[in-house]
Amino acid sequence: TSLREAHVLDFDGDLSGQPPIVGFVVFLRPDRKYNGVEELSEQPQHDCAATRHVVVCPVTKQARLASTRQPGQMISPAS
Repeated sequence: TSLREAHVLDFDGDLSGQPPIVGFVVFLRPDRKYNGVEELSEQPQHDCAATRHVVVCPVTKQARLASTRQPGQMISPAS
């Protein structure tokens, strides 16, 4: 069984009892080991910042990065 974590950005509500429907849009980064709790606890902030650089076309539903990178190419929050 594969387990993934999803974050809902800019949502302030209650989703209790709602079935989760999550779709893959673009690959941000591979799994990795961290050198400590501080580094691990900072990663979600970096992931959220990187996610905000993803653009989804409302007509075709295709995702691309807001930069010159191709869909599915890894991005980092520093880019």
